[in-house]
Amino acid sequence: IIEAIAERMDWKLDLYGKIAAHIAPHAIVASNTSGLSITKLSEVLQAAPDIPYDKRIQTARFIEDLTASYQGSWYSVISPEGCAAILWKKANEQTNTAAASALALTAEANLKNGLVDAVIPEPHGGAHRDPQATADRLPGVVTGAVPPPLPAPTPWEEVADDLWAMGIAPDTTAMELARPGLDRRGVVPAGAVAGRPGGQRVTVGGVVTHRQAPESAHGAVFLNLEDETGMVNVVCSKGAWVRWKPVARASRALLVRGRIERSEGSTTLVAERFEPLAVGAVPGARDFR
Repeated sequence: IIEAIAERMDWKLDLYGKIAAHIAPHAIVASNTSGLSITKLSEVLQAAPDIPYDKRIQTARFIEDLTASYQGSWYSVISPEGCAAILWKKANEQTNTAAASALALTAEANLKNGLVDAVIPEPHGGAHRDPQATADRLPGVVTGAVPPPLPAPTPWEEVADDLWAMGIAPDTTAMELARPGLDRRGVVPAGAVAGRPGGQRVTVGGVVTHRQAPESAHGAVFLNLEDETGMVNVVCSKGAWVRWKPVARASRALLVRGRIERSEGSTTLVAERFEPLAVGAVPGARDFR
């Protein structure tokens, strides 16, 4: 079995736990890991009586059918610059080249030692100077100078990309994209709740920004829902929280049906029913802080 997922211990432990349930005791797992503990990973796998833990996992050099090296490239777990700095206390073109030769990192040395299958001749000045000329030196390989066009992201994907990159959606939000569907269901925007009469029952939807359960509330839980128009304060009684907790606690966005209540100039929605709202990528809530 060969795995080559990202170099993260928690991901690999999770994967190996799943693999362990389906493999025979004598199966060998090949991993691309270079910096993680092989012993720790192998402990997750089912023990075989005659194979030590540290022999259950082998490190795989590559997962490709063919490995080639550019003529002027180096391959090592330590850079020639780092080696030169250790050996000669300085790193320049002369010491870097000497270190690469001493470590047998050159393309020719890698070919001789079986680390690569071929050495690719480079044009004058290196492969990066003339990519097309470099591509022409690869027999049987067609390389285009212009990358293929990729499909444009959907508005939902753009929101997800913004949240991944910046933690916020500075342009369009998921709630704004969901608004046409919410309008068809009669969901009231947060900004319009204050204009509704007290005692009226309405349904609001939004991303949960906070959940709070202060001791002085005697079991009641307070939530804040946010959409593209503003925020709504939601209060959930102790009994309602017990009934709806699995939904109200786990969902990042909610539809809440409740009664509008006003007190001392503030507007609150007293929750009677919760429903998960699927709106794609949204920020996480700051809960019970």
